[in-house]
Amino acid sequence: MLYPKGLSKNERCVTQGNGSTLLTVRVPYEDCDTLREDTDDGNRSFTSTVVVQSHPLLVTGDDTAYQIGCYLPLTAWKDVNTRFRVSTVTEPPEPLWATPAMPACWLLISATLGGAAVRGAVGVGDPLFFSVEMDKSATYGFTVHNCSVRDDVMGMSQTLIDENGCAVDERLFGQFTYDQEAQRVYTEFHAFRFPNRAQVLFRCDVRLCLKPRCVIRFGKHR
Repeated sequence: MLYPKGLSKNERCVTQGNGSTLLTVRVPYEDCDTLREDTDDGNRSFTSTVVVQSHPLLVTGDDTAYQIGCYLPLTAWKDVNTRFRVSTVTEPPEPLWATPAMPACWLLISATLGGAAVRGAVGVGDPLFFSVEMDKSATYGFTVHNCSVRDDVMGMSQTLIDENGCAVDERLFGQFTYDQEAQRVYTEFHAFRFPNRAQVLFRCDVRLCLKPRCVIRFGKHR
């Protein structure tokens, strides 16, 4: 879909894609933050920043934006455009931690596999690792299901891993790799967010199982 930057929730300003490579976009300058300026030579210009969002709900590193300008001289219109990347996240993502009674397990977002949780700001499209880890145990193993990313303030949610432990959309989030020796389940992904929001919340269900009867029928094995 396409919309002026910051106005993804304004239906008058949003244009939905139809699968075609050619799309006509109409941006009402009265309601959609179009900048109108009178030039020194007595003419008029209109400018607007239009975001091209590839996913219907989330802002990803594949998204781009165009600064579109129209100049109204005495006799005709002239269209110009400039391409640039969507603005990066300005606040750090907040890692979520969960601690079941036995054994302890946790979820973290890190820049490197096995590294510390991300604490600083990241940009949309930055490569990251999503890991669910558990204290090493000779008795217990675990599987991960029902992972989602949420924005509770806006009431938005996107499923990443379904109840069977399989990735829903690998463009956003790949299949899990199970590293049983390290007691870690992980995947690599590129940072994304909801439009007009700087932080996202991740949530997963973890199921404990007894070794050696802990059978993993999905994801990758290492």
